[in-house]
Amino acid sequence: MENMQYADKLVREYLVFRGFTNTLQAFEIELCRDIGKGFQTQKFVGQFNFFEQCSSSCFETTMLDTLLKLEGFVLRCYIVHALQF
Repeated sequence: MENMQYADKLVREYLVFRGFTNTLQAFEIELCRDIGKGFQTQKFVGQFNFFEQCSSSCFETTMLDTLLKLEGFVLRCYIVHALQF
């Protein structure tokens, strides 16, 4: 997320430097409407790291199958939520 903020800052500075005030205003409006900022990708990736850790320590096949199904359900839930956003 910090990289995105840094890139946005660089774009703003460039637009100001070149005098593209209308483009800068349009850019600011688009940033306010940014649908990607609510996705919380770090939290999502953290959940899948949890699944990877559990699956590597799980030796029973029935538990492993259940864990893989749960991982699939979490992925589907995230995709549905992202599409509704």
